[in-house]
Amino acid sequence: MEQPSPSKTIAIIGGGPAGSATALSLMNALKHSARESDFSVHIFNAPSDNGIQVGESIPPAAISVLGQLGVKDIVDTGEHLVCPGSISLWNSDTPGHNDFLLDVVGRAYHLDRTIFESQMLSSAEMSGAKVHRNWRLTAVKQSGSAPMELQFSVQRQRVERLSADFVVDASGKSSVFARRLEVARNVFDEVLFLCAVIDIPAGLDILPHTFVEAVELGWWYAARIPGNKMITTFCIDAETMKKEQLNIPCYWLEQLRKTQWISKHIPSAVIAPSGPEPEILIRTAPSSILSAVCGKEWLAVGDAASSYDPITSAGITKALMQGNQAGAAISSLILDKKTEAMERYQLRVFDDFNQYIGVRSQLYRSERRFSHSRFWLRRTGQLLS
Repeated sequence: MEQPSPSKTIAIIGGGPAGSATALSLMNALKHSARESDFSVHIFNAPSDNGIQVGESIPPAAISVLGQLGVKDIVDTGEHLVCPGSISLWNSDTPGHNDFLLDVVGRAYHLDRTIFESQMLSSAEMSGAKVHRNWRLTAVKQSGSAPMELQFSVQRQRVERLSADFVVDASGKSSVFARRLEVARNVFDEVLFLCAVIDIPAGLDILPHTFVEAVELGWWYAARIPGNKMITTFCIDAETMKKEQLNIPCYWLEQLRKTQWISKHIPSAVIAPSGPEPEILIRTAPSSILSAVCGKEWLAVGDAASSYDPITSAGITKALMQGNQAGAAISSLILDKKTEAMERYQLRVFDDFNQYIGVRSQLYRSERRFSHSRFWLRRTGQLLS
């Protein structure tokens, strides 16, 4: 690969929302400084191993960040569905409602996640970042004050190397770059999501809301998504999955049929005992954070820096916010040689995570109907093993 010398190279490992948001924020700052030609921003987007992305919705707060990044219009192109709010059964047998329609910040959306990530990546590319698709980081070499050497597997067919003056780890909770620097990751808890995408029969009217329902073994999430489909996920922990064999479709469906509210809004052909069994995909959702989210020549963003339990509905919004903040911190470092913004970025990630731990605890403790359940006892810290 031809090196972008003599400009300084910023390598962003990961082309999800966090990586694209970082690139957009950074490119905006470079253009404003009139020093865009002094730097070369590269995004390395590894091929996805996951068919389903958990976290298909964004609240109005995310729209505000998209506006700050200059890409607010991407959610209004017709590929995404407006979400009027959520309906939940939590600590009550009566549905509770949280409406977004009157939110002054903007609307909420159910996303086609693949299209959304492609839109974000294309926007970063149009802003001036160079996008390398199907490049997977395989090695990192540091040598004193010299630029870091990154090694990539390209489409699993050839090896490429790039020297980078600054690296952004936006690779998700695997934090592939930080892990190679041997930065420790602290895991406070982990839940599992057992996911299925369900086809909605033609002519069937499904409410456009997000559905959440707490049950004894965990909690359910369901939402209509573009393409006339519905994503349905069961949040449990590893012990529950193993004991109840919930990775097996028939047992997963058995638990879905027991729900009071969500089962009424699932196509009847899906939950009928004689219906076809859906494919169940398992996703981990740890509450975790790196022991350091930045160094002299690197920074982690999004789930690579800290990952949240989806109960807070913060995943994509956090990725966008941190990306916006990360771009500003990096621009301050490379343009003005100031490290204070990097230090503030790390403190903010740490503070946000501490606040998240408190909010998460409050949410789980607010469900008091299943005080005997091992799942709920673990989430509230009353059962440690």
